[in-house]
Amino acid sequence: MSHAQESTSPPPRRRPSRIEVATVGQPSYSERLPRTPEAVGQARRLVTLVLAVWGLSQLTDDAALLVSELATNAVLHARGDEIRVSVDRLSAARVRVSVADESGEAAPRREAGGAYDESGRGLFLVGALARAAGTAVTPLGKRVWAELEAGSGRDSGGQCLRP
Repeated sequence: MSHAQESTSPPPRRRPSRIEVATVGQPSYSERLPRTPEAVGQARRLVTLVLAVWGLSQLTDDAALLVSELATNAVLHARGDEIRVSVDRLSAARVRVSVADESGEAAPRREAGGAYDESGRGLFLVGALARAAGTAVTPLGKRVWAELEAGSGRDSGGQCLRP
C-alpha cells in the first residue's frame, strides 16, 4: 500500500481569514472589525491595500478619508460589537467603500458643526469627496457607502480638500 493510501484522516483545517474576497461577480473585499476606535485605522489599511492591488492608488487619499469618516460614525453611534468594512470595484475605475453596522436607525444626519466643534463635519466631507453616497437598510442594520471614480476629476492626487 502506498503512503497516500494509508492516510485516511482529512487534511488539517485552516483558520479562515477575516478578509473575505468575492469569487463571483464584481471584485470585492470585506472585513469584520471590532467596533472600537482601532477599527478606523484598520479600515484605512484595508482600503489602501485593496486600491493598490487594483491599481487605483490615485484614489487612496480620498478613499482613506471617506472610510475613516464612515467607520468613525459607526464606532461612535452604532450598536453591536462589530462593523463590516467593504470595498467593491464597480467598474475599471469606480469603487464603492462602505461600512455596515447593526444599528437599525435611519440614515446618518449631516449636522453643521460650529467653527470650534471637534466633530460634525464628517458627512459634509463625504458628500464633497464622493461621486455618490448613500445609506441602505440591511437585515441586520444599515450600510453607509460612498463611491469614487478615478479620472473623474474627483480623485485628489494627494489633496483631501478642494477650494
